[in-house]
Amino acid sequence: MDIIIKILLLAVAVTIVNLILDNIGAKDYKLIVSLIGLITGLILLVPEIQTLFDTIRNLFELW
Repeated sequence: MDIIIKILLLAVAVTIVNLILDNIGAKDYKLIVSLIGLITGLILLVPEIQTLFDTIRNLFELW
C-alpha cells in the first residue's frame, strides 16, 4: 500500500509542475519533467516487481 501512495504523490507532483510550466510558457520542459517522473516511478516499482517474481518462483519452486 505504501508504494501506491508514493506513486500517487509522484504523479500529483509531476502534474503540478507541468501545470506551472505550462502557465509560465516553458512547454519545452514539460516533456523532461514527465520523463523524469516516469523514470522515478519505474525505479520505485523495480524492487516490487523483483519481489513478485521471487514469490512466483518460490511458489512453483522453479529456481
